[in-house]
Amino acid sequence: MASRELTPLKELLPTALARVARETGRARQLKPIWDEAVGPAIARCASPLALEGHTLVVSVASPRWEAELRSREADLCKRLESRLGKGAVTSLRFQLSG
Repeated sequence: MASRELTPLKELLPTALARVARETGRARQLKPIWDEAVGPAIARCASPLALEGHTLVVSVASPRWEAELRSREADLCKRLESRLGKGAVTSLRFQLSG
């Protein structure tokens, strides 16, 4: 009988959350993955709101943060892709928080 190793939940969760976000359009459940991908400084000033196709809509605290994150978009998408799966997030759109 072949033995099967169990995949740790921590490895399965990001893919499952990305799937839920794609199906519902809501991305708030991606916050822990976002926080891990972007680090604490960015996480304090920006958070995921929605997933529209492969575009992650991100709430940002100020125009300064929007400009900063826009300049890092390619790197942030790559970091998110490494956690959520290839092609899960290919672009970011920023929205100033109210």
